[in-house]
Formats: sequence, C-alpha cells, structure tokens
Amino acid sequence: MKPLVAKTTLVALKDLKCKRLEDDYKEHPDDLIYQALEKELQKDGLLDPIVVNKQTMQPTRGNQRCWFAKKNGYTHISVIYEK
Repeated sequence: MKPLVAKTTLVALKDLKCKRLEDDYKEHPDDLIYQALEKELQKDGLLDPIVVNKQTMQPTRGNQRCWFAKKNGYTHISVIYEK
C-alpha cells in the first residue's frame, strides 16, 4: 500500500535560490494575487510543500509561499524535489 502523503523534506529558506528570498526584494503593493494568497495562508497556514529543482535549489512552484514564509519569520519550508 502506498502512503497517502507525499514525501517531503524540510529545507532552510536560506538554501533556496529565489528572487523573493533575496534581502533586497520589495513586495509590490499592487500584487493582488499575492495579497489573496497571504490572507489564505494567514488563516490556514502553509499546508502544501513547494516544489524545488534539487540541482539548482530553485523553486519551480511555490515562490509566493517562500516569500510568505520569509516575511512571517519561518526559517524552513516543506519541499518536494522534482526529478
């Protein structure tokens, strides 16, 4: 029987290569898509892992969740490595 939950790894945000995680990144005040996601994440939390290329450590899905995590004091995030 296969597990129902995807196998994830906890990764330090500092180890990911993402523009939104750079120290000089500025959130655009008119980014309505992120603002809606942020409200949802504040209510429900980070439920879904991001997807990361293991060789480059770049997120292929989840850049906005990375930014939310950094902005809200997280040091690590749940990751699924793509093959």
